Amino acid sequence: RLQFYVCFSREFLEQADCYEKQGYVSHLIKELAVNPANDLVYLCGNPNMIDEVFAYLKEQSFPTENIRREKYISPSTKK
Repeated sequence: RLQFYVCFSREFLEQADCYEKQGYVSHLIKELAVNPANDLVYLCGNPNMIDEVFAYLKEQSFPTENIRREKYISPSTKK
């Protein structure tokens, strides 16, 4: 049983699939009713978002081993 969501904080498709959400992960995670006793949470994206959601999950008694994190920073395209 896997639930997968993609969160678009900026541009959004007019017709989204059921796993595509508009907004910020830090807001959506509160609506998902994740359960620290049973759930694993995988986070990938902006380091600030990951840190914010990780802190929220810890406040909700999530064990650290049930939270997987992958931070990335997009390379600058400025020349």
